[in-house]
Amino acid sequence: MAKFISVKSVAERYGVSVPTVWYWVKNGILPKPYKLGRNTTRWSIEELDKADNTKMEKGEINELI
Repeated sequence: MAKFISVKSVAERYGVSVPTVWYWVKNGILPKPYKLGRNTTRWSIEELDKADNTKMEKGEINELI
């Protein structure tokens, strides 16, 4: 079963602000979130992990720091 986290949790995961998370999504640094309801947007932890691993393999992990 997929696990999802909020924008605040994503920001905490990377040690950045909420607006930075949205900036990263807009610029393709993070995967797009899922709209689960009218006021509920969440990211798949599995997809975030996969994006992190891909960036590490490409040497782009500094974009997330």
